[in-house]
Amino acid sequence: MKQQISKIALLGLALTFVATAKAQTIDKVPTAREEVLQALSQTIETKAFVPGVKFSQWNDFLKAEREKIDAAKNDDEFKVAVNTALRKFGFSHILLTTPKDVTTRSTGKSIGVGITTQAVEKGRVVTRVVPESPAEKAGMSIGDIILEVDGKPIKDVTGIPGPDGTIVKLKVLKENGKKFVYSITRRPFSVARADTLTWPEKEVALLKVNTFDTFYKTETIDKLMKEAMPAKSLIIDLRFNGGGAVSNLMHLASYFIESPLPLGYMLTRGTLTAYRSAHSEDPKELKELIDFGASRLVTTRRT
Repeated sequence: MKQQISKIALLGLALTFVATAKAQTIDKVPTAREEVLQALSQTIETKAFVPGVKFSQWNDFLKAEREKIDAAKNDDEFKVAVNTALRKFGFSHILLTTPKDVTTRSTGKSIGVGITTQAVEKGRVVTRVVPESPAEKAGMSIGDIILEVDGKPIKDVTGIPGPDGTIVKLKVLKENGKKFVYSITRRPFSVARADTLTWPEKEVALLKVNTFDTFYKTETIDKLMKEAMPAKSLIIDLRFNGGGAVSNLMHLASYFIESPLPLGYMLTRGTLTAYRSAHSEDPKELKELIDFGASRLVTTRRT
């Protein structure tokens, strides 16, 4: 494959490392809020490492954000408040997930309307509509801008998730400038999507890889890559791929990168601690940590 495919294009990918605190639920046990925050703070203080971030200031920063966090009435609102604080503090790779999120990742099933959004000036734009979800069946599409949730201006995703059978009203601005109010009943739906290989042109193959998480199947990718062998050019579509396990990314990369060329290194707090013991200071650049216990990420030889 490395020799036959002459051109490879990659379309958008973001890898996220998720730190899940204790499997408590604010919905059922309000006092779990403190347990979750303590577990999160312990993870940050003992395991996290981000260049330029002063971890000693985390507890003071958390106190300043407590009013918004304490105002959360359920798991989804709590998650949004905590993750907003984490981003403001400077983290990009630590997120709080709910027990419901973990179940979705392991089973591929969720309950809600079935959309992914991101903030824009007017509200939140829909970046993904899950096939066969309540949102798709109602007529929502990528590019829709949500202006209001249940009659109130939208600030974040709060209010969109909810229990099975409940109704949410979304005021939406369509790309043609028209506004609609969708009344959507939250229902179970599947987030699992099959990876596919299509041929947009005779000698051009398009490989769609939806995730590197639980539903990434090495045997499926192996089969599709074998089918793509005759192609002169290969497009790898990673749009809306939310990332996942580094080992799965390495599996795909092994088709295109000669072994044992390292793709990178895995750095941990232990790596930083070893460096500090030797130098009594933090490194100026991350590459200085490589010789202090960083593990290499290398591809696997393929025939």
